[in-house]
Amino acid sequence: MTPVFLAGLFLVSLMSHIIPHTHEVLQDVEDISRSSSLTFDFNSAPSTGDQVTGSTTLSFTIGGTGTVDSINIEISSDNASFSDVKNLTSSPWLTFFDSTLFSNGSYLLKATLWDSDAEASLEAFTGTFSIVNQVPSITEFSVDNIDYGTGLASTSRAWFNIPENGTLSFTWDADDDDLKQATLTSVPGPGSPSTDGPSTLNYGWEWSSGAMSEGLWSRRLTVYDHSGLSSTATIFIGIDRTAPSIGTLTVGNGALWQNTESITISGLQSSSTDGTGSGIAYIEYKLPSDSTWTQTTSDSITLSLSEG
Repeated sequence: MTPVFLAGLFLVSLMSHIIPHTHEVLQDVEDISRSSSLTFDFNSAPSTGDQVTGSTTLSFTIGGTGTVDSINIEISSDNASFSDVKNLTSSPWLTFFDSTLFSNGSYLLKATLWDSDAEASLEAFTGTFSIVNQVPSITEFSVDNIDYGTGLASTSRAWFNIPENGTLSFTWDADDDDLKQATLTSVPGPGSPSTDGPSTLNYGWEWSSGAMSEGLWSRRLTVYDHSGLSSTATIFIGIDRTAPSIGTLTVGNGALWQNTESITISGLQSSSTDGTGSGIAYIEYKLPSDSTWTQTTSDSITLSLSEG
C-alpha cells in the first residue's frame, strides 16, 4: 500500500506546478489577441498613379470607439524601408506633405495609428505615386544698354552712365511646369521693383527709383514656382557718372627743359585714378599739330618734338 500512496502524492505535486504555468500562457495569448475597435484609413492623400508636386494635404477617416493617441506617417520608395515624415499627437489629425523635401521618384505613404484604449495599432497605406517636382531653370537674365562690361562677374560689371532719374530695363525668363512669380532685389535704390506675378508675368521690369546714386550693386533675380521651388541668378552692375582724374606725369628726365627731340612721358596709367568707378579704359593725347586724338593703354608714350 505504501507505493500507491507515494505515487498519488507525486502526481498531485506535479500538477501543482503545471497548472499555474498554463494559466500564464493563456493570459499571454489573450493579451496578444487584443485589437482596436477603431477603423482607420487615409482620407486625403496621393492615390495610385498620381503625380505630386509641391505640398499636398494628408487627412484621415477615423471611426469606431477608442482613443487616438498618435498617428505616425512614414514614406518609402521600395515598400520595405520606411522613414519618418511626421508624427501627429493631437487633433486635428491632418498635416501637409511637402514633396520638395524628397527626390523625384516613386513612393508610398504609411500611417500608423496608436489606440491607447486597446493598446493596439492600425495601419493605412496610400497607393504608389510619383514626385515630379521641377526646379525653375532660369534661361535669361539681362539688362539693356550696358555701356561697358558684361555683368557676369564682379570683375566684369555692367557699367552705366545714367542720370539719377534714369531707367534700367531688366529682362528674365525661365523653364518650369508651374511658374509663379519673380522678384528683383539689390537694385540701385531707394526701394525695389514690385514682384513680377503671380496673376500676370511680365518677364521684366523698367526700374527707375528717381534717385539712382553712383555705386556698385549685385542684382539678384529669384524665380518661384507654385510647388514652392525657386532658383536665383545674379548680375553685377555699377553706375559711374564721375570722370577719372590724371595725376602728375613725368616728362623726360623730369627737368623743365629737355635737350633731346625724343621725349618720353610716363605715368599715364599709374598716376591716374577712377576711384570706385568703372576703371580707366584708355588715355587720349593730341599734339597741337594733330587733327585727331590718339588712344593708348600704355603707361608711357614717346613723342618727337621740335625745339620750342
